[in-house]
Amino acid sequence: MVTEHVIDTRELVPPEPLLAIMAAVRDLGSGECIRMRHGRLPYPLFASLAEIGFAYRVVAETPVVEVLIWRAEDAAAEAVCGPGSAAPDVPPGRCP
Repeated sequence: MVTEHVIDTRELVPPEPLLAIMAAVRDLGSGECIRMRHGRLPYPLFASLAEIGFAYRVVAETPVVEVLIWRAEDAAAEAVCGPGSAAPDVPPGRCP
């Protein structure tokens, strides 16, 4: 079972959303993921996550952007959050 932590960053001003997520992922354990809610696609965050070994998937874009984030080597989280899981994908070509 995967534990999902929801972090709503829609009311934060840059760079607070990036800082909040980068702080939260440090504490992410096995079988855990973050569902980030944001007002737009957080492109700077995607590169930062990849650099430190995290995977992500955009699962909604309107009216709120939702991004699932998990440790790349976490098979349990990948099965629930990654491609091929029950979480919906955004339309092809819309994900960075």
